[in-house]
Amino acid sequence: MGKNILFVDDEISILKSLKRSFFNLDYNIYLGNSGEEGLEILAENDIDIVVSDVKMPEMDGLTFLKMVKELYPSVDRIVLSGFVEINLVLKAIVNGVAFDYITKPWDNSVLFEKLDYIILMRERVNNNDLVSSLNAIDTLPTLENVYFEFEDAILNNKSFEEIARIAEKDIAISSKIIQLVNSAFYSKIKIGSVEQAINIMGTLGLKSILHDSSLSSISKLSLNQRKEIKRYNDLTYKVNKLFIKLYETYKGEKIPDEYRTLGLTLYIGKVILVAFYWDRYDKIVKNMKSHQKFSFWEAEIESNYVDCTHIEIGAYFLSLWNFPLIHFQVIFNYMTPFTAHEELKEIIALLTLSKKYVIELSNESFEQILRDNINKDDIKDSITKLME
Repeated sequence: MGKNILFVDDEISILKSLKRSFFNLDYNIYLGNSGEEGLEILAENDIDIVVSDVKMPEMDGLTFLKMVKELYPSVDRIVLSGFVEINLVLKAIVNGVAFDYITKPWDNSVLFEKLDYIILMRERVNNNDLVSSLNAIDTLPTLENVYFEFEDAILNNKSFEEIARIAEKDIAISSKIIQLVNSAFYSKIKIGSVEQAINIMGTLGLKSILHDSSLSSISKLSLNQRKEIKRYNDLTYKVNKLFIKLYETYKGEKIPDEYRTLGLTLYIGKVILVAFYWDRYDKIVKNMKSHQKFSFWEAEIESNYVDCTHIEIGAYFLSLWNFPLIHFQVIFNYMTPFTAHEELKEIIALLTLSKKYVIELSNESFEQILRDNINKDDIKDSITKLME
């Protein structure tokens, strides 16, 4: 995959300025003065990323990006617009028309960083069919009961802390919140905490999720799919709560905000398989059952998905949805932690230990371990064994 970037804007001065910004850099820059011209360039060239203004005459930017999504799903889509158009930007990101947002006037370092990150993730995955499929996903299936609870809390002006606690029960809602805050609300540090994200977004962002979101209910899925989605939501919620407690006990300090949802994203690749690639997921599970010592990942490789396992799927999805880099690193290295640096190995070990406890403990025992003090030395011994 290359570095072919298309910029679309109706102001010639903006396009010239963008072209100057990339002078002598390792990018191939294409410029379009309208949505129509942008589509012509896409038809004739192998474009990787499109960056488009919102307000343009004749074909507006959101219509243009929607057409790009439909016609060229492997192309990543970014909005470049003024903050005064934030309502339009929010709607574009919530509905999956765009993945990211850069404000006008832009900071070159921010622009280059975003583009470099997208290109790096595309190269890591190195599967154009997968990129096209994942680029088409607007949202993950939502648990109806949690969504209604989330909606009720927003409409009744509950505290942001309470809304966050509800959102964390559902992978789809929490991931949409993290995506939105890291895409549409400029911050030099990517946000990984649902509560922190909600505090930054405020009521405007929350209502955008309610009014403009394409959040889909799991009721549209088969019974087996619904069961698995519910199971993974329950697992991720518990793993995340326990991970935070184990981390803070082991480290003796408050967990960094960008780590606070690492547990929520642990099963993200499997959730995507369940929701959008059920036949493949079912095949892997059957293979795993026929080889009792196989993990899901090993059964996946045995099923000839070695070039694109749920690990790569989850990692790319998190990068596409603008999660902090640590989320991508953890998921990408989760099954092969020996390739990671020591700090990352430690985080993966803590997540693995949290997952082990959650799977082995009853609900009552799980609640008790959250209430009780945990022996730091016991955690240390378990972490040491897992990192060997």
